[in-house]
Amino acid sequence: MTQSVLLIDDDALQLRILARQFNNLGVAAITACADPAEALLLLRAEPTRFALVVCDLQMPVVDGLSVLRVLAELRFGGAVLIASGEEGALLECACLLAQELGLQVEERLRSCCTALGLQVLGGVGKPVMPARLREVLEPWLS
Repeated sequence: MTQSVLLIDDDALQLRILARQFNNLGVAAITACADPAEALLLLRAEPTRFALVVCDLQMPVVDGLSVLRVLAELRFGGAVLIASGEEGALLECACLLAQELGLQVEERLRSCCTALGLQVLGGVGKPVMPARLREVLEPWLS
């Protein structure tokens, strides 16, 4: 597999775990950023470089919602996977995006990201379990 993945998480341990799990799935081209501002610079400089962005929701300074907004502004053509260690954070994210876009709150994460023009594969809890990661990535890996 030659698709390039960008991992964004302020937790260095989570980045190492995710990178190893992607390697185990056959993905070799992995860029890990513990600083979301640095990740946004990479995305702005080369918006077509990455086929997949995996992003934590809760990070200091630049949070996952901000990353999603920038991906939408860039008309990012790759896929997005959202990771969160917070209970209910995926629904909270969907609600915030839905309210911002004037959508019904019940439309949840996938609809919100679709409305932003993003292809969201889904969400995974942290720590990310290998079987769950493989399940969510199955359409992307094939």
